[in-house]
Amino acid sequence: MRIFLSVLIGAVIGYITNFIAIKMLFRPHEEKKLFGIKIPFTPGLIPKERQRIANSIGNTIGDHLLTPEVITEALSSQGFKIKIRKWIEDKLKDFFKSDKSLLDYFKSLFGERYITIKEKLNGIIANALIEQLKNEESKRLIINYIVLEIKKMDIKEILESVIVNNKENIKILINEMIFKEDLKNITLKNIISEDFADKIKDFIITNRDNIAGFIKTKLKTPKVRAKISELLYDILQQNIGKFVAMLISPEFITQRALSSIDEYLSKLENKTAIALMINNIIDNLLDLKVNDIIKLNENEEELKDKICEKLLGLFSQNENIERVSLTLKDMIANNPNLPDILLSWINKFIEDPKYVNGCQLLIASVIDKILNTKLNSISHFIDEETINELIDLLSESTYYVLKENAHYFIEGIDIPRIVENRINQLDVEYAEKIILDVANRELSAITWLGALLGGILGLMNPLIQILLK
Repeated sequence: MRIFLSVLIGAVIGYITNFIAIKMLFRPHEEKKLFGIKIPFTPGLIPKERQRIANSIGNTIGDHLLTPEVITEALSSQGFKIKIRKWIEDKLKDFFKSDKSLLDYFKSLFGERYITIKEKLNGIIANALIEQLKNEESKRLIINYIVLEIKKMDIKEILESVIVNNKENIKILINEMIFKEDLKNITLKNIISEDFADKIKDFIITNRDNIAGFIKTKLKTPKVRAKISELLYDILQQNIGKFVAMLISPEFITQRALSSIDEYLSKLENKTAIALMINNIIDNLLDLKVNDIIKLNENEEELKDKICEKLLGLFSQNENIERVSLTLKDMIANNPNLPDILLSWINKFIEDPKYVNGCQLLIASVIDKILNTKLNSISHFIDEETINELIDLLSESTYYVLKENAHYFIEGIDIPRIVENRINQLDVEYAEKIILDVANRELSAITWLGALLGGILGLMNPLIQILLK
């Protein structure tokens, strides 16, 4: 009985000792005092050394478990690559099926700041565009492209389309150009170049024989001949009386008069005199004001409309369109100064203060249009093959960036400090619960091991006493 009691007492002492020792790892959570004197072993070991333990665990995990090499190796695995692709595929397909607009995503991403961000984005793109256009290489590329496109254009087709679709506007334009108030008071001489007028006069002098021949031919026509005969007969009646005039044959007088005119027109000096007379008439016409010519017609608006219709009709004729298009094409193809002209236009354009504001408004309009586009409407313009190619591109790019730059990300994360901070933020009671849940069986075993050792020691004491007797 004595031996059994000794074993029981030893076992109880061992059990209680280990139980208290395990509890003292966590408890008490705070320092305890008695009569102002600190009680030894308070707080418990783990609460007391929590920061040192947290630092040690953090360094161990960061330096030996979750090292940059280990994480990089995990990110480089084929399984991770497959998961990236699957995630991007799901997100992208959901994205294109959404009835939201890009603006909705923009707002959800940036909140109320999206307006400021959008305005800054407009400014950045506009300034970048301006700076790029100021670059000489960019100007050269733009000019080469414009020249190439101009040479490829079907100018005749463009002219025909413009005339057919804008007849009324062209008439209005012609009206404004010809009949505007500041043009009404100028003479025809100011409209027609002096060189052109001189060419007309030279043409008349050069063709005086043809002019004389034309007059002769016209005088011999029955209608003109009859008019002359009637005129001469009236003159005779007025000058020598009707009775005498009746004795003279009108045909005879007409024939004599035409013969005299024909003889007159056959002489070179008379031909020259007629040509000079015509040129004098031209000079008098050139001195007329546009307004004077318009006033010759009782209905001014009707005259304007007829002139516009006539000019439009002339310009609409196929041969005239062909002539104009060939002329323009030849001017473009054979104009060595065209690149310089375009360069001058570009320079004036980008130096104009209004240009920056115009670019910003244009870019803002384009960005607004893009942002307000429904995402599910975009999918109508993208086929399945393109979407798969986009998924592959995004997957490969994401995988490459993560794989090649993992060590930079991991070093920036600082895993040891994160682990240390998280442990320090844990409530001591919660940390105790975690450890006890994980090592409950082992700690219970340690407690019962204390009881076993206490029982063995309790048994040895009476045995030694028996042996010593």
